[in-house]
Amino acid sequence: MLTPDRYPGVVENWRRAAFDYHRDHGRNFFTDFISVHDMLGLTVRHRSAVAIATLTPKKENEVVVMAKEMNKDYLQLLYAVLRTFLDDKKLYSFTMAMALPPLADTAKGMFYTPSNAIPAFTRIISRGRLSELRSDISALEMFTFFNVNSDPFALIKEIESSVHVRLRFHNTSAQHNANLTNL
Repeated sequence: MLTPDRYPGVVENWRRAAFDYHRDHGRNFFTDFISVHDMLGLTVRHRSAVAIATLTPKKENEVVVMAKEMNKDYLQLLYAVLRTFLDDKKLYSFTMAMALPPLADTAKGMFYTPSNAIPAFTRIISRGRLSELRSDISALEMFTFFNVNSDPFALIKEIESSVHVRLRFHNTSAQHNANLTNL
């Protein structure tokens, strides 16, 4: 869904949280979100893009792929994460949602400022193994109580391995920080 100045649903919640965070702390929410996960070893980077096994998943194996804009690095990392789900974890059922920065520089909605514009990001959530009796997400799990039984630290190790095998690229820490400063 495309709108000139707002995002639908949860994406708008993230954008408004970024606006409030910048207003209250003078810092970029997404940059700090990545930094916290990075300090905990829950990120894998590919050039200007990062994959995050989030500490606050909505469901098992949630991964967020993020970059300042949709570019080749972002799409390659997204591909590697999806191959991790399919080839390595044998998870064939998942939900994926993508959000992109504003389409025009003139997108100045009620809460928009360049300092809190969202980066390009994709959230991927496992819906479980198809062979299991309870292999899907219910409305109860998505909108009231969350039940997450996967380890984000184990998940990020699998993604890291996948990125190294599939993309054969490894940044130095200095390159990581330079590429992702001020998403």
